[in-house]
Amino acid sequence: MLLSHVEDIWDPMALLNFERKAVYDALRHAGYPVDIITEEDIQEGRLKPYQALYVFGQHLEDKTLNVVDQWVKDGGVLVATGGGGLSDQFDQPSEKAHALYGARLLSTEQIPKKALETKLDLPRLKPLEEITFHLPGEAKSRAIPALAFCQHLAADSAEVLAASSAPMPPPLPWPAMARGRPSSLPASLVRPTSSRP
Repeated sequence: MLLSHVEDIWDPMALLNFERKAVYDALRHAGYPVDIITEEDIQEGRLKPYQALYVFGQHLEDKTLNVVDQWVKDGGVLVATGGGGLSDQFDQPSEKAHALYGARLLSTEQIPKKALETKLDLPRLKPLEEITFHLPGEAKSRAIPALAFCQHLAADSAEVLAASSAPMPPPLPWPAMARGRPSSLPASLVRPTSSRP
């Protein structure tokens, strides 16, 4: 799991930190070993032995994305949740992230930044919108609520497999969890086309 100091600078309330904690707990509960890796660790070449990297938050350094991009091309599995590192260290849209995911960020919707009490606030949150998706090999579509954060993306070279219930944005790209492919999960969802490794 990536711990980004750039994200902590731009989002001191760490809204997505709760998601990071929940994913950590879920992975540990499922029996997977979980390590925390920083952007500095990645830039110094310490990502190579890992099979998967989970990214949380909207901001990543360009230097980090350069390494992650090559790591994905070499077979690493990148899973990015809301945020996906689509903004750089200067809080600007990241061209490197857009190229990696094959999708461009159009807009971001989130609840007002405040301290979010997961057990107290989450059950009371009204969904920002609903994401409807169809998993390959399944006959029925599924829907999940976007509760605290939702990104609207436009696919450049990603295949679109999920759609937002909001009328204004285009459909959201959806991931394929496979080696050598970046994936981004609920609310920022992409799967690269076959032109990527």
